[in-house]
Amino acid sequence: MVKHLLFLALFLSASGSAYAVIGDIDNDGIPDAYDNCINTSNPKQEDSDGDGIGNICDGDLNNDGRVDAADQLLFSKAFGSKVINTPLAIKADFNGDGMVDENDKALIDLVWAVYNSSIINDTIAMTNDNFVTNDGLVLKGDIDPNRFFDNKDVDKLRSYLGQRIIHSELMARKADTNRDGVVNFGDLSILNQIYGQNLDPARGDLNHDGRVNFVDMALFNQAYLSNNAATPLGKAIDYNGDGILNFIDQKIFGALFARANGRVAIGDLNNDGKIDSEDVNLLKTMFGKTVFYNNPEIVASDINGDDIVDEKDLAIIIQVASIYLRVMFLNSLNNTFTEQDVAAFNSVYRTGRLSAAADFNSDGIVNTADMAILRKFLYFPPGPATKLPTTGLAPWQIGLLINDSDPYSVAVGDYYRTVRGIPESNIVHLNVPKIVTLTPAQFAPIMEQVDSKLPGYVQAIAIAWVAPYRVKDTSITTAITIHYQPNVFFNELAIPPVPITVGAVYDVRLPFSVLGQRPSMLLAAGSIQAAKALIDRGKASERTYPTGKGFLMKTSDSIRNIRAAIYLKNPIEPYFNPATILGNAIHPSLDVQIKSANSLAYTYGILFYFQGLSKVNDLATNGYLPGAVGDNFTSFGGVLTESWNIQTTALEFINAGLTGSFGTVTEPSADMNKFPNPYTLMKQYTSGKTLIESYWSSVAYIYEGLFVGDPLACPWRR
Repeated sequence: MVKHLLFLALFLSASGSAYAVIGDIDNDGIPDAYDNCINTSNPKQEDSDGDGIGNICDGDLNNDGRVDAADQLLFSKAFGSKVINTPLAIKADFNGDGMVDENDKALIDLVWAVYNSSIINDTIAMTNDNFVTNDGLVLKGDIDPNRFFDNKDVDKLRSYLGQRIIHSELMARKADTNRDGVVNFGDLSILNQIYGQNLDPARGDLNHDGRVNFVDMALFNQAYLSNNAATPLGKAIDYNGDGILNFIDQKIFGALFARANGRVAIGDLNNDGKIDSEDVNLLKTMFGKTVFYNNPEIVASDINGDDIVDEKDLAIIIQVASIYLRVMFLNSLNNTFTEQDVAAFNSVYRTGRLSAAADFNSDGIVNTADMAILRKFLYFPPGPATKLPTTGLAPWQIGLLINDSDPYSVAVGDYYRTVRGIPESNIVHLNVPKIVTLTPAQFAPIMEQVDSKLPGYVQAIAIAWVAPYRVKDTSITTAITIHYQPNVFFNELAIPPVPITVGAVYDVRLPFSVLGQRPSMLLAAGSIQAAKALIDRGKASERTYPTGKGFLMKTSDSIRNIRAAIYLKNPIEPYFNPATILGNAIHPSLDVQIKSANSLAYTYGILFYFQGLSKVNDLATNGYLPGAVGDNFTSFGGVLTESWNIQTTALEFINAGLTGSFGTVTEPSADMNKFPNPYTLMKQYTSGKTLIESYWSSVAYIYEGLFVGDPLACPWRR
């Protein structure tokens, strides 16, 4: 606690930066405080793998925190390759960012799907609700549809901006297995024929690239149309093992595809990953239900699948339309797009990122000069580096806590590790009691393990569980951050007369290196699937530079709406001056409003939602952009699972589609110091910092506060 207040006082007078420019040791023109390789000149600051360490002093090609034989092996694979300067590589870099990566892969997958739509229509109609129409198929993005991306699609999408995708009852959509709009005996017959199926998405990954996407769909159709279950691919898609390729296999692949892509898994009514007697019994209860499907053009306009047609979809279609012909001519001159083109792309995609990272001296080729540099690194940790390659913490700086005795924690932790690329050396496996509140004695050995196992370069922590979320009267996120100290602010009379400082303590670039504390955040959601969706939203938010709205709610609850009310008073303090927050004052693409209402309903394009009400209604009716943040100024927003709590919690914000939230785990009283300051949170977030940095910077007294969401969400990363 003394340390906490000491740094609080230290940063009250700080200008916002934790560093001063103190020199340039390697004379490359980059001050040491910002240089990603201090001792070796690298004026261009190349950092191809984005780990915060410049190529010239980073031999850690697999980012596992050490340089060893594994890195030598990776280097040998890249040896002799040139970096994004061959004709094929230049063509494959569709978005022109100098790297053939996942973004280019997504673009070619989309074009491949459209170009082959004549043979995959039937399967898509059975695999993805969003593609079902009454009068033919409309693929996302190809809104006309004419199997091309062009200005007509762009104009069509503009006409649908603001439209929300309407879903009927989820279970009815799952139960309508034959897609005729009503649940009846026909659906029961199909369900009985696919009875006993395991819906592990890996069964749908036909090209073994770790994803189930339109390439797998094209492969399925290729094998299905050949009608030969004896080939390796035919055997792979004969899911029911009857030696025949028929519509039953189509249905099973459809369910696999849907589950892998976070959509409605047809037939799996209870969402347990398999189709069995429970699903059959549930379907019987749905007899007579009708199912609604959207206007197909509106559905096709929702390209990113967030259930609203907005500026993000428009940006995607404009980009795709502009490069469509470039993709078509990837490797051929005959105006056709074939599997050979996809294979040519994959040859660059698999090696492009590695080749760029292995080109240590940035001369455009991986050769013996780079090998000599690599040898200098062997068996030493990478670095040193003090500059992050961009604003915001990177995955290699995040520690991950997994409770091996909690299935939710194991599944969510593994998914976060995979999606975010968290190094294995940053993961701490624990055995934590699955209870709401830990005693200090129970917590002490947990903290000891975390401290002993996390590398020194880890600056913040993701906690992959829902409970425990409290240590005595302190939140688990705060306990882990400050090593649990008695909550001196728990008794309101003990609060010293400290002014509102809006979390100045954590407004530093490297919190563990500077403060010896690692801000923590809970990867909590209502289910494993909901947690995965949260993680996907956080990942999808990366560098989207969104345009959206922020709302401070002025509710009928005069105590809980204090955050909106204080801005209406127009005080002198800059943090609460309306001129500093409303309209576009914080960021040109963010419109902040004070809304006089108890809740928002059917409001779209939301980036920030600050509530002040015991119970918030209509959360799930709104459209939140990836990376959106919202919380509720109420007593028990951090009491996530206890049945006595009737107040709206942070968990409910996450389940409704937001990416970050906050709540207190014990009674905080109506004290602004104990809740996020909207101005600081929005200002930090839109400046390019991650969610965890922004949220922790916005709370002055952090003891009761529970931080929930994806720590690495960073829509404005620069």
